[in-house]
Amino acid sequence: MVEFPPLISERSTLKIQNVEELRVVNKQARSGDGAVKTTKRTRTKSGTSLTPSGKQAALFEVEAPEPFKKASAAIHISAKHKALTLAQHKVYNALIAKALEQHREHADLDRPRTRFQISWVALNEATGLNTNNRDYMRGVINSLIGCVVNWDYLEADRGEVWAATGLLADADVDRTNINYEFSAKIRDLLVHPEMYATIDMRIVRAFTRAASLVLWENVVRFEGIRKTAELSMETLRQLFLGQEAEKTLYPTYKEFNRNVLSPAIREANEVSDHIITAQEVREGRRVSAIRFAVSRKHQVVHGDAPDADLVATLASLGIPNSEARKLLSSNPEQDVRDALNYVQVRQSKMGAAPIDNVPAYFRKALSEKWKTQEPVQNNGKAESRSPTPTGGTTEHEVRDRFNGARVNEARRYFEELNAAEQVALMTKYNEWQTHVKWRLDATHFKKPSAGAQKAFLSWLAVDTWGEPTTEDLFHFMLEGGQLVPRG
Repeated sequence: MVEFPPLISERSTLKIQNVEELRVVNKQARSGDGAVKTTKRTRTKSGTSLTPSGKQAALFEVEAPEPFKKASAAIHISAKHKALTLAQHKVYNALIAKALEQHREHADLDRPRTRFQISWVALNEATGLNTNNRDYMRGVINSLIGCVVNWDYLEADRGEVWAATGLLADADVDRTNINYEFSAKIRDLLVHPEMYATIDMRIVRAFTRAASLVLWENVVRFEGIRKTAELSMETLRQLFLGQEAEKTLYPTYKEFNRNVLSPAIREANEVSDHIITAQEVREGRRVSAIRFAVSRKHQVVHGDAPDADLVATLASLGIPNSEARKLLSSNPEQDVRDALNYVQVRQSKMGAAPIDNVPAYFRKALSEKWKTQEPVQNNGKAESRSPTPTGGTTEHEVRDRFNGARVNEARRYFEELNAAEQVALMTKYNEWQTHVKWRLDATHFKKPSAGAQKAFLSWLAVDTWGEPTTEDLFHFMLEGGQLVPRG
């Protein structure tokens, strides 16, 4: 479901006298009584889609993590025939995640739950497939019953591979729900995983290639030791292509690498929280195996445990302690403090509209590295903050930082525009952009890739404020890496 940013932001150019008037305007806009109209649904060949009718484009929404424990045996699988499709992978992940949730809810019962249920709406939202074609989704679910795989395939050499079974034992559907069961041989392993990887459905939804998702799931389990074991080319090909297709599809390493492996690594690095690199193992001139190195994109470089006071402060914003600790372990502490300070300053502003969802606002501030040097208004007592040191920084580095800061500013500027202004800018950008893959969908507001987002925002910054001058960079340095409005 598309989530729209606030209809009117604190930086809106509309002349609103007070907070109460702002609330009235937003209420009118949401109900359709004001100048800003709500979105309407239109029927297309592919189903129902959202089209703009005065509201803003939700191109850059931030989603909260949706982790679940996926048993390693269900990750390291090899299809007996053709490889699983992207839709099959996404649907199966959603079914496992829902089963784990319902198993926890019924953990106190004498008889463990063996049959699970998910609604059509929940399945659509979990997978991001967003289709109203029930026949297509039924076909995907039916294919999971008929898809025979070898479980825990990486353990085959040690004789510990699971016997071949279908991904689902059976399923039945009605107008509202899908009811399903796993094979008894694999069910207990799925709901009581002893060895598992934490899979985030938020990231699963972002993948556009089945091979990319397969790579990421098979590698992310080894994040703790930062590398996988050596995987022979035969094993690797059967994980990606299936045991039947492996014999004929992309027979040489050069073809396999060009068409499957390299594109998968590129997308996994783009949409996930990890950096994956392939290390070739050679026997003479022949590549005989691959070892993958994996690491988080952001690593805490100081401190062994999250700051307890900082965790408590984040909890006061409404962020669960477990998520607060995870945020601190996967982001530099200074970025967390900068985002926290930004939220606190925003909350303390006199006359500013209240933040509807403080945890979501903080997550967005953290993901986009928002900063402010404004002090928190605390009973009139201001706190000073020293500029970030910039000594020894080259002009090229300053320019990169300046451009990065302007991209974030361009994002905030774009979100404050009304729908007509947003569409006009997107259309102008598409006319300028020569690469089709980096263009935006200005009709249905389909969420673009990370690369397309960055390309658009970089273009928008230059289109709005022009190329940075030497004077701009100089003042940027003087202000410790903060943008300064230039008259």
